[in-house]
Amino acid sequence: MFKDTEAFGSFAVNDTERAEEFYGGTLGLEVSERSMEGHRMLTLRLAGGALSVLRAGV
Repeated sequence: MFKDTEAFGSFAVNDTERAEEFYGGTLGLEVSERSMEGHRMLTLRLAGGALSVLRAGV
């Protein structure tokens, strides 16, 4: 049932600006930004097209 379903991982970070600097600058991953309900979220594009979403922890 789920074998052809695309999935993504999500985790909280304390500082989205530092996370963007680390994942984009240090690790060289493609990072995009979006806002959801006034909260900044980052999306990391991983090998094979997989996505991971970073959000500010509460």
